[in-house]
Amino acid sequence: QVLLIFNTTCSFCRASLPAWENLSDRFASVGEPGVRVYGISLASEEETRWYVAEHGLTFPVLRFPEQKLRFLYRASGVPQVIVLDHGDG
Repeated sequence: QVLLIFNTTCSFCRASLPAWENLSDRFASVGEPGVRVYGISLASEEETRWYVAEHGLTFPVLRFPEQKLRFLYRASGVPQVIVLDHGDG
């Protein structure tokens, strides 16, 4: 999984959205098994919903509502990208 951690007020995050949409579409079109882009918003639920609609995001967007999760993923700055591997090696 590829996690894009962002905030709705970040201009760098906004500028990179077309690239993330493209990457998400490419993974889907080649049928790459198990690879998926997820947006992780640090904004409120209402702001996140508006942002997703305003920018027409098609990849799943979730929120980090709890500080504990932000700490766990070391989500202190944005944009931030985390690649998760299921580790079957």
